[in-house]
Amino acid sequence: MYDGGVRVPLIIKAPQISAKGIKSEACVTSPDLYPTILELADIPLIPKQHVDGKSFLPELKQEKFERGPIFWHYPHYGNQGG
Repeated sequence: MYDGGVRVPLIIKAPQISAKGIKSEACVTSPDLYPTILELADIPLIPKQHVDGKSFLPELKQEKFERGPIFWHYPHYGNQGG
């Protein structure tokens, strides 16, 4: 409840991904979905449209996946009666 969406499970099924499943500790965010889906669909990446996203298809294929730090702001106002 207080993590702000951190450590949320992500399930992806695609022909390029092993059927036995992968457990990963990689940190990805929703902007990463667009370039990943483009790669899964074998569509060329469009960097101007996914400036903040990075395809994590290598991680899904159990290959080397590297990215820089991820930053976000989550204002949590849990004591406001909402």
